[in-house]
Amino acid sequence: MHQITPAARLCLLYPVRIPSSRVFRCATVHRKHAFVRRLRAGYARAEASPGPNHTPASEDLNLLHTELHAAVASQDFSRASQLRDRIAATTGSPPPGSWEELGLPPWLADRARQLGFTLPTTTQARAIPALLSGTDACVTAQTGSGKTLAFVLPALAALDASPALYPEDLEGPQVVIIVPTRDLGVQVTMLMYQLLGGSLNRGHVPGTPGNMFNYSGPRGIKVRGQLLPEEVEAARGDGYLDAVHAVVGTPELIAAAMQMPGGVEIVQHAKLLVIDEADACAEAATKALDSVLSAALGPAISPRPAVVLVGASLVASATPQLFRTRGWLRDEQSVIVPGSGTTPLGPPASVRHRYIAIERKEQALATLCRQLQADYQGSGPDEAPPRTIVFAPSEAQAAAIADPLRRVLWGAARLSVLLPGGADALRTLSAFRDGSATLLVTTPAAARGLDLPAVQAVYCLGPPADAAQHAHVVGRLGRIGGGPGTATSLVTPGAELEQLRAVAAELGVQVEPLAAPEAVPLDPEAGVQRLRKGLDDLFSMY
Repeated sequence: MHQITPAARLCLLYPVRIPSSRVFRCATVHRKHAFVRRLRAGYARAEASPGPNHTPASEDLNLLHTELHAAVASQDFSRASQLRDRIAATTGSPPPGSWEELGLPPWLADRARQLGFTLPTTTQARAIPALLSGTDACVTAQTGSGKTLAFVLPALAALDASPALYPEDLEGPQVVIIVPTRDLGVQVTMLMYQLLGGSLNRGHVPGTPGNMFNYSGPRGIKVRGQLLPEEVEAARGDGYLDAVHAVVGTPELIAAAMQMPGGVEIVQHAKLLVIDEADACAEAATKALDSVLSAALGPAISPRPAVVLVGASLVASATPQLFRTRGWLRDEQSVIVPGSGTTPLGPPASVRHRYIAIERKEQALATLCRQLQADYQGSGPDEAPPRTIVFAPSEAQAAAIADPLRRVLWGAARLSVLLPGGADALRTLSAFRDGSATLLVTTPAAARGLDLPAVQAVYCLGPPADAAQHAHVVGRLGRIGGGPGTATSLVTPGAELEQLRAVAAELGVQVEPLAAPEAVPLDPEAGVQRLRKGLDDLFSMY
C-alpha cells in the first residue's frame, strides 16, 4: 500500500468531496482496482442481504477498516471520509489520521506505513497509548481487529537501542512475548522482523516500499525465539540469548530454558511482558506460566515490568481475575473494543452462520466432501477455489480426514494440514498464506490467533466446545484485510444441534439451516478435467 499523503489525512479528518477529475492515480494503484472492487462487492452483498443473524454491515468494524484502507490506497478520498464517519458513529470517536498521533516514534510510524498498515484500527488506536504509558493493561478486542500490531508496535518502541544502550550492556531481554503455540510465535516474530527492517519479499523487488533500504529505525535489534526444543538447548550454552532485546516463546519452552542446568535469565530484566491469547496460555500451560511469571514478578525484581494481557475472549475468561489474585496484574488499564456492536467475543457481523444436520457422525466426512464440491462448482472457471479452513475436533481426526479430502477434491483444491505437533507447520502455513494451498485442515488449538488472509469459508466437524472456542474458529473469517465469509457446522440433530444453538445465542448470532447436498453423479469427463488441473497445480508448486 502507499504511504498516506497529507491530503489523504486531511480528507479523513475533515470530510470533503474531491471531483473525480482531480484524483491522481499512479500505475501501481491501477493494479489494485480489481481488489478494491471485490472488497466493495463483498461489502455491498453483506449490506444488501445480511440474513436474519446479521447486524448491519456498517457496524462491522473489521469490514469498515478494510474498506477504509482500500479507499485510501486508491485515493478515493470521498469514500474514505464516508467510512471515517461510519467508524466514528460505531465507536464513538473518529479513527486517528496517523500513527504519530498515538505517540509512536517517527521511524516506527513510517515503517508501519511502508508495510501497508496505512492507518491505525480502532483496537490499535485505543491499545497503543495504554501500552506506551508503561502500566499494566488488559486488551480485549474482536478477532481479526489488529491486536498483534497493537502490542508489537509499543513493544518495539520500548526497546533501548544504540547509542542509548549498546547491546553488550543489556542484562537480559527487555521485552518478552508469551504465546500459546509455536506457529503464533513465528507469526509474531516475523512481524517484528519486518518492522525492524527485514523483508519477506521473495521477488526482491527494489521498489517495494517495505524493503530494507527504506528502513530508518535503529540497527542491531535482536529478536530470538523460544519456540523449538533446539532453541532451548541453544539458550543454555552458545550465547544464543546474549545481547538480545526481545524474546518470543511459549510458556513451556521459556520455563524449560530458565530451569534447566545452566539456565538463563529470560524474564528477570524485562521492561514489558506481553501474554498473547492469555486465556489459552493459562489453560494449556498453567504450571509453566506460573513459573515464568513468578520469576518475572518476584519480590526481588525491581523495577517491576509492565504486564499486558491480550485476547479476544478475556471478557468471558477467568484469566484476568486469576492474574489479579496472584498479584501479576496491578491497577491495569482495561481496553475493551466491542466488535460489531456487541461484545469482543462476538464474531464479525459480516460472517454468515449456518449448519448442516446429519443423521449420524459417520456421515460428516461424506457430507463435507459434497458441500466443498458444491462450493467449488459455484466459482467461475477462471477463479481460484474459495480459500477454506476445515476444523476437526482433534488432531487425530484432522489427520484422518486429510487423505480422503485429497482424493475427493483432487484437481479442485490444494490441501495442507496444520497440526499442533506437525513437523512441517511453517511450510503448511506459508503454502496457505501465499495461495499454493487453498484448503487447510486443522484443529481449533493449532489455528488459535493465526492471521490467515482472505479466508472465505470455515467448516466445523461437530459442535463447538464453548462460545470462546467457536468465536476463535469463526474469527478466521471477516478479518481486517479480508471480506465477508461463511461458517458452516456439521452436527447431528438433538444434543449437538442444541449445543451449537446455545453457543450461537451466547455470541449473539443465529445459525441458518442448510440442506445437505445430494450425491453428485459420476462424470468421467469432469474427472479427466480435474486430473489435468490437479497436475497443473502440482507442477506449479515446485
